[in-house]
Amino acid sequence: MANTARNGQTWHAMMAAPAHDEMARQMFVQSMFKMVEDDLVPATRKLWTASAEPRFKQAKGRAAQDANEVRKALMQEPYVQTWSSIRRTLKEMQYDAVGPMVERQLPALIDRARALRDSSRKLGSLTLHPDVAVPRYMAEVDIHAKPGSFHTDLTEDDVFAGAEFDRTFYIIYNGAMGPLGEDMGASVAAWTRANHPNLQPRRILDIGCTVGHGTLGWVDAFPDAEVYAIDTGAPCLHYAHARAETLGRKVHFSLQDGEHTKFPDGYFDIVTSHILLHELPRPAIKAIFAESHRLLCKGGLMLHQDGSNYHALPPIDGFFSDWYTHYNNEPFQSGAHTLDKMGTAAAAGFDKAKTFEAFAPSQRPGAKSSYYMVGAQR
Repeated sequence: MANTARNGQTWHAMMAAPAHDEMARQMFVQSMFKMVEDDLVPATRKLWTASAEPRFKQAKGRAAQDANEVRKALMQEPYVQTWSSIRRTLKEMQYDAVGPMVERQLPALIDRARALRDSSRKLGSLTLHPDVAVPRYMAEVDIHAKPGSFHTDLTEDDVFAGAEFDRTFYIIYNGAMGPLGEDMGASVAAWTRANHPNLQPRRILDIGCTVGHGTLGWVDAFPDAEVYAIDTGAPCLHYAHARAETLGRKVHFSLQDGEHTKFPDGYFDIVTSHILLHELPRPAIKAIFAESHRLLCKGGLMLHQDGSNYHALPPIDGFFSDWYTHYNNEPFQSGAHTLDKMGTAAAAGFDKAKTFEAFAPSQRPGAKSSYYMVGAQR
């Protein structure tokens, strides 16, 4: 079960334990992320309004039309160049602060994960399909500037990528996703209960689960449902299963590609994902929507949660999201956030009248934020 919280994060038996100096380095990186997001980034909005935008209008004779135009203008500003460089450097520093801690404890973490996987008393399951390959668009990009991305195995039954991500995810968001990183899944699940009270799901699928942060929110919201979670990163799945078992949550994890899974037609009542779409090229998003349609039973829900499309945002707001496309090794973000997702859902087979965009309010106490999602009912 979970141990006491450290730095606000709930620590459990599958997490690598930091020594004093390791925790100090991690908290420094976390505090720097907070400073950038709370102070430097908001000041850019004022800079845009006060000087960069008027210069743009004077030069072009019109207002900026999209995030790309704002980016080209703002990245000429020394102030913006400075925080942009700091933010990118912090991404690399977080791996330097967490990776060595995980690496020195890796044999013990692997042993724990194996014991949980092989236990006759385990709650869920872990299935690794040897014929499933990492898609090229994932294999050739170190997503989030993470060396080796989330699929590279360092050794047999590796859990390194998962154990590292469990900690870095908390650091970069400064705990905003909850002590177990569960808030996105918990919030979309709560929205589902509130807006579809008659839906009593038998089976739920979480696509692109990484280590199951969002997945556990569905387990808690629908305790009578069978919850399945898939990903193409084996070291994340090894860790995800052990993490769920340690936390007393029953999840069936498997190595599968969300574009074409091994589940039968109509097997699920809910198919979901959390901050996955922006990591995918448009053909992959279209394929996942089509697969979601195939997997859902009549009346089932597709709910893919991610960032808002740029067309729904002022260009300056789109710039802050689009920054990750150019400087955070997330090359598909722009394409995903300018895609007509409701039209894509309709093209995938969903009734256009039953497609929708919605916002799920955060379930964190006192939070005023909400999560964008595109959905459709089968």
